[in-house]
Amino acid sequence: MPKTPVSSDRAWKASMPFPQAVRCGDTLYACSVGYKPDGSLEGPDITSQTMRTLENIKALVEAAGGTMKDIAKVTLYITDRADFAAMNAVFWQYFPEEPPHRATVIVDLATEGLKVEIDATAWLGK
Repeated sequence: MPKTPVSSDRAWKASMPFPQAVRCGDTLYACSVGYKPDGSLEGPDITSQTMRTLENIKALVEAAGGTMKDIAKVTLYITDRADFAAMNAVFWQYFPEEPPHRATVIVDLATEGLKVEIDATAWLGK
């Protein structure tokens, strides 16, 4: 099955040579962090970074023709267990009904200052 890159100017784009998201058939794979489209970090706190990360993912899902309701699975990577409640509060604002399956992992992210990374899989079949 061919892979089709998906992009949005409303989402952050890494300077590395990989697409913002990839669509394979009716499945979209997207991953993002708390950078704004201009490349600057949204803020130093988990709340602002989680919101920006989800806005980036939302922009990519919409660019592929879907909505946040189409996201079936997410994995959230956070750097500090103490940030879980604040991250979770933002997460539920984006998924108030029929939330996706999810896992949360405490990690050391690759870039200093990042507090959250979210990997999302959406089903875009109708």
